[in-house]
Amino acid sequence: MKLAKICLAVLAVVLPAVASPAPAVEYSLSGATGLGFDSNAFLAPEHGYFDPNVGAIVSPRKRSGFFVPLEVEADHAAGEDRLRWLTSLDFRSNQFVQERVDNADTYRTDLFTGVEYLLGRRGPFRDRITIGPTFAYNREIYVDRDTGLERTTAVTAADLGDRYIYHRYGLKAELRMRTTPVRYALRGEVSRYDYKEVAVLSSLDHLYYRLGATAEYDLFPPTTFGIGLAYFVRDFEDRPPRDRAGNLVLAGPDRRYRYYDFDVSLAHEMTRDWKLYLEYSLLLRDDDFVGYNDYTRHRYRLRSRHRSDLGEMNLKLTWWERDYPRAFAFDNPAFPRKTYETWEAEVKGEMPLTGIWKLWANYEYINQNSADPRYEYNRHQIAAGIMVEL
Repeated sequence: MKLAKICLAVLAVVLPAVASPAPAVEYSLSGATGLGFDSNAFLAPEHGYFDPNVGAIVSPRKRSGFFVPLEVEADHAAGEDRLRWLTSLDFRSNQFVQERVDNADTYRTDLFTGVEYLLGRRGPFRDRITIGPTFAYNREIYVDRDTGLERTTAVTAADLGDRYIYHRYGLKAELRMRTTPVRYALRGEVSRYDYKEVAVLSSLDHLYYRLGATAEYDLFPPTTFGIGLAYFVRDFEDRPPRDRAGNLVLAGPDRRYRYYDFDVSLAHEMTRDWKLYLEYSLLLRDDDFVGYNDYTRHRYRLRSRHRSDLGEMNLKLTWWERDYPRAFAFDNPAFPRKTYETWEAEVKGEMPLTGIWKLWANYEYINQNSADPRYEYNRHQIAAGIMVEL
C-alpha cells in the first residue's frame, strides 16, 4: 500500500503543475482487430512423456483454434513548451471463438500517466525527463498444458485457474538525451505485483524494481552501435525457495531473484527504406537462497524493417538458450539438468488502404526444445485484419 500512496502523491503534485488555460494538445489513437488461428493454443508438449509426479506416461493433446485479436493504443499529451502531462494506454487481448479452447483467452491493460519535462530548444529532437505512476491488469487462465483444462488440486479438485491474474502498480522515471553525440537514456522503475490468491499454492505477489541504461552511437552514417545494461530484482512474498535437491524449503526465506542484463546491437541502413538490426542479449539470474534456480540465457536476434509506398514489412528471427547449472527437470535429481533451446520467427506486414485505414497480417512460429519434456513444443500462429490510426 505504501507504493500505491506514493503513486497517488506523485499525481497530486504534478497534475497542478501542468494546468494551463489553453494547453497545447497532442494525441494519437490506433486500434486493430481481425481473425487468427493458433496451432497449439495451450503450448502442449510435442511428445508423450513419463511424469514422476503422477507415476505414469502422459499423452498431451494439442488443441488448435481460431481467435479474435484486439489491440488498442492511445497516447495523449497536454501542456506548454517545456512541461507536459502524458497519458498512454495499451490494451491487448486474444479471445478464442471455440469453447474447447477458450481457456487460452488473454487480456492485458497497461496505463501510464505522468509529466514530461523537455530540455533545450525546440526542434525535432529534444532531451527530456519523464516520471509518473504506472498501472496494469493481466488476466490469463492457469491451465494444464497437456489437456487445456484449468488446473486443480490433486486431492480436493479445488480450482487453481486464477493463479495468473494480477494487478500491477508502480512508478517509473526516465532521462533521455538525444542531442549528444552518444545518445543515452537512464531508466528506473519500481512496481508491486498483486496476484489473485488461490488455494494450496504459494503466493506469486512480489516487488519488482529495475535500474537500467542504454546508449547508442553512429559509427558511420548508415550504422549505429547500441549497448544496454540493466539490473532488476523480483522479491517474492510468501513463496518458499528450493534447496539443491529441488525440494521446497517451507521454513526458508521468501524467494528472491536478481537479474543482470547486458545487450549490444548494430543497426544498419541498407537503403533509405530498408534497415537491418543485429542484436545480442546476455541475461544472468541469481537465486538468492542456494542458487538452485540460477540460469544463464544467451539470445541472438536479426530484425529487418522495410518501408515502401505499398506499406511496411517487419521480419524478426530469434534464437535463444537458457541453461540452469543446478536445477533439474521436474525438480527431481533423477532427471537431467534443466535446459531450453528455442527458435522464434515473426513476419508482420501493414498495407495502407484509404485515409486512416490499413490492412495488417502477422505470422509467428516458435519451436522449443528442453531437457524437461513438459516444455518441448512448437506453435504456429497466423492472424490478419484491419487497423485504424487517428
